[in-house]
Amino acid sequence: MYDLNANSDISHTKLIIALKTAVRLITPA
Repeated sequence: MYDLNANSDISHTKLIIALKTAVRLITPA
């Protein structure tokens, strides 16, 4: 249970970071 939670948490965080990076690349600073 804890392992699954941690794994989904890590995946969620990586997804958010990837989205933020994509937005930063698409949107001129």
